[in-house]
Amino acid sequence: MVNVGIVATGSYLGPRIIPNSYFSGIMPDGSLAEDRNPYVTEYGEGIIKVEDKKIRVRGLLYQDFGRDEKGDHYLDKRVVVSNEGIETLTGIKERRWAYDSQKNIDFLVEAFKNTEFPADSLDGIIVASITSDRSFSSLPNLLQEKMGIVRNISERDKFRDFLALEYQAACYGFTHGLDQARLLIQEGGRYKFIFVSGCDILSRILDKRDKDYDLLADTSAGAVFGQVKKGRGILATTMGSDGRGSDWVYMDENGYFRMPCGKKVYKNGSQAMETGVEVVCDRAGVDVRDVKWVIPHQANLRILNQIEKDLQERHKCNIQVYKNIDRVGNTSASSCAAALNEAIRNGTLGPDDLFVLTTVGAGMNSSAALILGYDLINPLGQAA
Repeated sequence: MVNVGIVATGSYLGPRIIPNSYFSGIMPDGSLAEDRNPYVTEYGEGIIKVEDKKIRVRGLLYQDFGRDEKGDHYLDKRVVVSNEGIETLTGIKERRWAYDSQKNIDFLVEAFKNTEFPADSLDGIIVASITSDRSFSSLPNLLQEKMGIVRNISERDKFRDFLALEYQAACYGFTHGLDQARLLIQEGGRYKFIFVSGCDILSRILDKRDKDYDLLADTSAGAVFGQVKKGRGILATTMGSDGRGSDWVYMDENGYFRMPCGKKVYKNGSQAMETGVEVVCDRAGVDVRDVKWVIPHQANLRILNQIEKDLQERHKCNIQVYKNIDRVGNTSASSCAAALNEAIRNGTLGPDDLFVLTTVGAGMNSSAALILGYDLINPLGQAA
């Protein structure tokens, strides 16, 4: 069987750096922030818990879109959003947003260019996005056009297979897509290299009155998958879905992001990503203790810390969880891929390290992949 692995990675983060003061309206010195959410102008005070201490904070008042115990009514109350509260609850210090003039395809083009992989060597493009520029033609088709990837489908003697697939998969999109790429490349012959990417401009689906407005960010990131040496690359994958969580995170009828069941998302999300790690290790016959890094969907710093704590205690090991949510934010489908690209480029993840990508997202859906190393290809299409 053909072994499939990572041969290139790339990402593009939104160029606007948005600090927490944008949402609280308060600078660290207590003065009003000049650059702040213009849709919320009312200030208030509240009590939050920071490091087991209750402190009084001042900040902007946002709507709380939580539901009551029956789950069928919106609560009508206002909550104070402060710098301390945002960082304590999410771990985010700043996030990256797009400029108004930018589109998803602009992000996707820059992310692919960042891989330095020769565009004409691709046999397919898979993109997960919930904020696509248009229903059709798809982002993969637009990327083909922008990168000059020409495939003639009207002349028999010039025909060559090429996959252009876009789908909605929210936060588990990248790992879901890499599993599809693996299967297609392993089929043999038709597909050699496939670019898998998450791409979203999430700041445009956020209700600027909502207290969860500070969570999401804008990024495109991905990896090119291709054939690698025997025993390396993707060793095992898994995909799971539990429809009981379909109303925990969703897009409402007005096109806004909603997360009315944050506690359920926290509990089930961390457990699902931990389970993903353990299942792929079981399937590959690998001991969890041999895994050096877990690179998860960057959902929330508390979730990431919980995953690390649980796996270390349960398996009596020093497995580490990679985290970059503090400076990037939650970027949905591209989150795991952006963290992967960063870990490779800053030298944290070695070329022979055993690691797991694990994600969870709306639905609730989950996906994970156990991978041994990466084999980067230079711009000439040769092994680096």
